[in-house]
Amino acid sequence: MSNNESANHKSVVVHHQLREVQSRPGFRTVVARCSAELDLDPILNIELFHMSQPTFAPHPHAGFSAVTYMLPESDGALRNRDSLGDRSLIGPGALHWTQAGAGVVHEELPDTLGQDCWGFQIFVDLAAADKQLAPTILRAQAHEIPEIVAAGSKLRVVAGAFEQARSPVTELAGLATAVDLFDVTLEPGATLSLPLAAGRRAFVFAIDGSGEVGEQPIDGHEIVVLSEQGEGALLRGHGQTLRALVCAATPLRQPVVWGGPFAMSNEAELQAARARFEAGEMGQLS
Repeated sequence: MSNNESANHKSVVVHHQLREVQSRPGFRTVVARCSAELDLDPILNIELFHMSQPTFAPHPHAGFSAVTYMLPESDGALRNRDSLGDRSLIGPGALHWTQAGAGVVHEELPDTLGQDCWGFQIFVDLAAADKQLAPTILRAQAHEIPEIVAAGSKLRVVAGAFEQARSPVTELAGLATAVDLFDVTLEPGATLSLPLAAGRRAFVFAIDGSGEVGEQPIDGHEIVVLSEQGEGALLRGHGQTLRALVCAATPLRQPVVWGGPFAMSNEAELQAARARFEAGEMGQLS
């Protein structure tokens, strides 16, 4: 599978080992957070989770998008409900994009208690000018997500576009921060050439297996961040079949002020978000 065989193999700028944490019964996760040492901008947080029991009570979000992608291998599905009235089943291989904007209250829990739900939750920042947008929901069912299959490789275009394949979420109106999300499977020896325009940041989050990003080995629960110089990178399966999520987007390069479930541009916006939530303006869930 190739888009640009001339991709530079020396584009790795950060290689980071992640660790799995079991924070409560029925929930364990591998988390990468944007920081000075691991700059994932505009991704604020990305975690690979296993959930088999209700874990989080209904809670608000504002100032960013909470994106859930269930891996196709997941045994179970998540049930989403929110203060906008959405009641969705996020099945294996499906994508649910909660663009929280000015604020929404939501909850995700296993549809069948005790059944393992395996997937990613990704917090995507919104530009300062978009943080007060009305909240909206975008989604794609598993059968709607295009797949590119070649010898020893498979790529699901979860969000964004690759070659001629485009995710249905990318085609929907209202998506404020454009992100490419590719679910990649590479058997030993199979390759994927990843083009990367100058100014775009990309990273590879290894789910399991082993492989290489350029000349850098990568194993499960490791993350590799690529250069923004437009060099691109060659991914290769090696040893064991590599499963990875590849993310690419244009950095927003803006201040982020965290306050619990809110990510705003400054302290005044953060206090205003808290006030809206406490006043019930983000809606409620029982």
